[in-house]
Amino acid sequence: MARFCSSRQVSRLAAEECQDDDSGSEADQDDSLSVCLETCALLQSESDGSGEEAKEDPSSTVPKWLNRCTFGVPAEVQQIVRDKNDSRVGRKLTMFDTAGPAVRLLWPATMVHIVFAVTLPWVARPFTHCETDGKSVYPGWLWLGFFPFVLTMLTIEWRCFTYTVVPMLQWIQHLEMPLWETPPFSLWLVYTLFVSVLTHMDVMTQGLFLATTLHRFHCPGFGKTRDAWHEVWGNSILSWMAWGSSLETLVIVSWGVFVLQLVLFALHAMPVQPVSFACQSEKEGYLNVAGFGYVRIWHADALKDLASSNRMAMVSAGHLRLSVKRARRELQAQPPNDTRFLHILKMELRHLLLRIVLVNLCTNCTKIEVQTTIFALGRFDSDGTLDQEGFLCITLAHLTSLQALQVIVAGLLAIRSAQEELEGVRETVRESRDSKEESTEISRLTALVWLIAFICTAIQVHSLAKLVAAFVCEDAVWNFPNRCVDIGH
Repeated sequence: MARFCSSRQVSRLAAEECQDDDSGSEADQDDSLSVCLETCALLQSESDGSGEEAKEDPSSTVPKWLNRCTFGVPAEVQQIVRDKNDSRVGRKLTMFDTAGPAVRLLWPATMVHIVFAVTLPWVARPFTHCETDGKSVYPGWLWLGFFPFVLTMLTIEWRCFTYTVVPMLQWIQHLEMPLWETPPFSLWLVYTLFVSVLTHMDVMTQGLFLATTLHRFHCPGFGKTRDAWHEVWGNSILSWMAWGSSLETLVIVSWGVFVLQLVLFALHAMPVQPVSFACQSEKEGYLNVAGFGYVRIWHADALKDLASSNRMAMVSAGHLRLSVKRARRELQAQPPNDTRFLHILKMELRHLLLRIVLVNLCTNCTKIEVQTTIFALGRFDSDGTLDQEGFLCITLAHLTSLQALQVIVAGLLAIRSAQEELEGVRETVRESRDSKEESTEISRLTALVWLIAFICTAIQVHSLAKLVAAFVCEDAVWNFPNRCVDIGH
């Protein structure tokens, strides 16, 4: 009964027991007072213990309907929740406990994604046609092919999420939305599903952009635009790169880089030997293909790589915050495990480096540069007519690129903040050789990520200048550093 009593009820029960013994000798009253105090202390202790137990309940942060729903948290994960009691992390799960089955599901999703991205432009191109103004368009019914793709990807994403949601919510309690740190879980879920659909739409628009642009090169009157681009490229600082004078080559390279980043993400997550994808499997990690058998990763790392490349917002959310909290737990242990602390931060930096190279630099920057070039040449070709669809696509591309860059910078700042905590306990922790090696690699990775972030920023500023020049320059085309190109009509 005491286990369910509040502190006020504990005091009342103890007082009642004391009142029952008010009558009697002075010695009896002294004995009763001692028993009364012991009872009160015992009841209070049990009450406090039950509160602590509730506080440490590993399932308290997970919505109950997720555990009860047929398509919710899998039974094997719920069993691990009941059994978990680790000396380092207590009763909280980590991604090691649940990432294996999710990674197994992400591999067929990756294959579907790559096949769809590769085949779409070549399937759509025969259905595009030229209009009287020289533009190339595609029929709207081509979007019907998007629905089977997005439904397949969302189904796999949800199942992966049911494996990762428990450790995620146990560690960070709330999944964030822009400008809202603690939104209701259901609202966050709707928002993230919407983001996933939008990012999958980017795959569709990239393929259709390639199909229509390649067809446009054969529309009547496009020779004028091709000649204009030859003149623009010949007057640029990159004129020594002869292949850049071909618009067809630039557009295909832009699309090829987009497909290449999907393949490279997959190679980074691909093991060189057979592995198990069960829960709590591959504790020692495994060597990956992209590292030529020298880089060791774990299922949690593969999960982040494949979720990022497959644009799965639900599965990608919160991993950096979780890693930083886990690292801090290692630093708060007795004695502090600084090597493990630094290793967790290093693995997160590796993921940031992979993401900024493949997503921000190779994909986003290339896409913005090529789309802005085509937009500017289109304005020249149409005597200043605004291509509203093209302008909207470029605007969205700039916004998504800025958002992706902001995520990288926020990650770097969070890791730096965590490192400052280590500096505060250095006096009590002797730095080992392994710890020094981890610190050195973290410094190298951090410097490299910052450098690439600066390059991405410069490219985006350059693209923005080209976009502004498309409305300012007489012939709508601008060359670095500050010259409008006089093409002539």
